Amino acid sequence: IASAVATVSPALLLEDVRDKLLRKYNGNLEKAFFDFDMNRCDRINRQEFTLKAVRLGFTEVEARKAFREIDFDNSGEVTRVEFLGAISLSEPSHLLEDLRMKVRQRFTSIKMAFARAFEESTTDDLDSVPQLTLQRVKDMLQPLDFKEAEIRLLFLLIDRDQSGDLSVFEFVKGVRQFAPSCVLEDLRAQCYHKYHEVREAFTRVAEDRYKLLDIDAFTKVLKDLGLLDPPVAVEDPEKPQEPQQQRRKAASGIRVADVFNIIDTRNEGRASINQLVAALQSCGSGGAGLLPPGEL
Repeated sequence: IASAVATVSPALLLEDVRDKLLRKYNGNLEKAFFDFDMNRCDRINRQEFTLKAVRLGFTEVEARKAFREIDFDNSGEVTRVEFLGAISLSEPSHLLEDLRMKVRQRFTSIKMAFARAFEESTTDDLDSVPQLTLQRVKDMLQPLDFKEAEIRLLFLLIDRDQSGDLSVFEFVKGVRQFAPSCVLEDLRAQCYHKYHEVREAFTRVAEDRYKLLDIDAFTKVLKDLGLLDPPVAVEDPEKPQEPQQQRRKAASGIRVADVFNIIDTRNEGRASINQLVAALQSCGSGGAGLLPPGEL
C-alpha cells in the first residue's frame, strides 16, 4: 500500500524534510539553506546536508536519500535554486494534486513534446538552448489539455530564480520532482512492450518477490528480465558525475536509482519486487469507460 501511495504523492521523504525545515526555521527556507551551507560557498555538499539533516532527526540513510532526490544531476552539490525548488515542489497541497495527476497522466506526451523542442537545438547542452519561455511552454502543453493557469503555475513553481525562462533540463527536472512517480513511466512502458502487462513481466522472477533487495540486486533483477534494454549503466549514486553527462542521463531513460527511491518507502535502502509491481500498477494514467447496466 505504501508503494502505491508513493506513486500519487509528492516525494514523501522531501515532504517530511520540508515540514521539519519550516518548523525549525519559522517558514524561512532561505535561512535553512544558509544554515546548511556551513562553508558559505553558496552550495551544500552531501556531508553538510547529511550532518544538518541528522540533527533534524533523520537517519543517515534518510539524509543521503533526501540529498539524492534534491541533487537531481548527481553533481554532489546542491545550489540555492535546487534546494528551494525541490523543497517547494514537494508541498503536499490539495490545490496542486489535480495538477500532479494531470502531469503524471500526460508525462509520456510531455516528454515527446520536449524531445521535439530539443531536436530543434544545434547543441547537446541541455542547459543552454532552447531556452523555454512561459509562452513556449504554453504552446507545447496546451495541446495536451493543460489549462493556461495550470501551465503558468507549473512554470512558476519550477522557475525558482524567477528568470523567466528554463532550460529543457530544468523543466524535466522540475516536472519529475513535482510528480516523482513520473520516473516509473519508462519502466512501466517497457513492461507492456515486452510482456504486455506489468504483473506478467515479473512472473519469471526466481527468488521470493517479497524479499527485500539492495539497489544492486534490484537492478540485476530488472536487467535479467530484459527491462533495461538498451542496457542502463548502473552508477554509484554517491559518486558525483560529470555535469553534462549527468544532465543528459537525468533528462531521459530509465533511472533505476529514482525508481528504487520511490518504492523504498521505509528509507532503509531495500525494496522488494512486489513493492515495485504495486507501484507500477498504481502509476498508470488510468482510463474511462461506460459501465455495463448491471454494474450501475
